[in-house]
Amino acid sequence: MTRKNFVAIAQIIKDNSTTIEKKNGTIAHVLPYDKTVIALASYFVTENSNFDVTRFNQACGIIE
Repeated sequence: MTRKNFVAIAQIIKDNSTTIEKKNGTIAHVLPYDKTVIALASYFVTENSNFDVTRFNQACGIIE
């Protein structure tokens, strides 16, 4: 993987994350799993037209 790939993946994580305030007042970062997996798969397809989205989703536990 190249720097470009790492930057793109970091951006996907950033774009899909949100923050919530916990009961004790601290802030937590939340990353919706399904949404993030779908976004990553979409990016991987742009980098490799042979990327198998179904296989990736299965490996991530999104589909069986």
